[in-house]
Amino acid sequence: MHIGPQACTDWYGFNTQRAPTDNPLVRKAIAAAIDKQILIDIVVKKAHVSATTFTHPLSFGAINPKTEQVGIEFDPEQANKWLEEAGYPNGQGFPEVILTHPEGESYQAIAKGIKTLLKHYLNIDITVTALDWDRFWDAIQPLNSTTSPHLFRVSWCSDYPDANDWLPSVFHRDTGLNWLNGNNLDLFVQAVDEAKPISDPTQRQELYRRAEQILTEQEVAIIPLYFTNAQFLVKPWVKNWYNMAYGGQHIRNWSLVD
Repeated sequence: MHIGPQACTDWYGFNTQRAPTDNPLVRKAIAAAIDKQILIDIVVKKAHVSATTFTHPLSFGAINPKTEQVGIEFDPEQANKWLEEAGYPNGQGFPEVILTHPEGESYQAIAKGIKTLLKHYLNIDITVTALDWDRFWDAIQPLNSTTSPHLFRVSWCSDYPDANDWLPSVFHRDTGLNWLNGNNLDLFVQAVDEAKPISDPTQRQELYRRAEQILTEQEVAIIPLYFTNAQFLVKPWVKNWYNMAYGGQHIRNWSLVD
């Protein structure tokens, strides 16, 4: 067995227009109450890497989320403080929240895991629903304050190893899904637009770091779950096989040895 990185991130998006997830404190509380490592180890049962940021660390311009400490870590105590500050101490009076995912056993298992974690750590109940892919995308594009779910499962796989194919591709107001709001959206767009033409790694990384902070820490528009790893079974007589996060399998380099 070989385990290697893929250029993909799995995450949940928030509907920032629909109560109660229009409140950043509620979004922060939910994000801090999800133990991603438990989901990976117990539910997903694969060698993925828990994430607090959106952009895969292998991308040019990306930060290392572990050393930079960007995003919201699992912290049930802080999560309860945020929820109380939002007006729901110990989950009391918390309104209905709908979590929607595409149909599929793995999506369903993770959604149920999140429901269990939120009940355990925040004492809130959420409603989990599944939709076929067409209805799912119709529900979240564009988001609205009445019919779109409060939480929804999404994933993104990049085409090339640069942060430009992550943050602006998905969340820029002109080209992306436009899930950010107000002044934070302006600051996010300013950071990613300024980073695009810069070749200096340090300058680019600082700008994308700022964009990640807005997305995952201030606005909390998404909950990054994990960076995906691929698992391969390779026969011992297949030589020169190797995994690539970008570009897939390079079969032309393989050889067979008795």
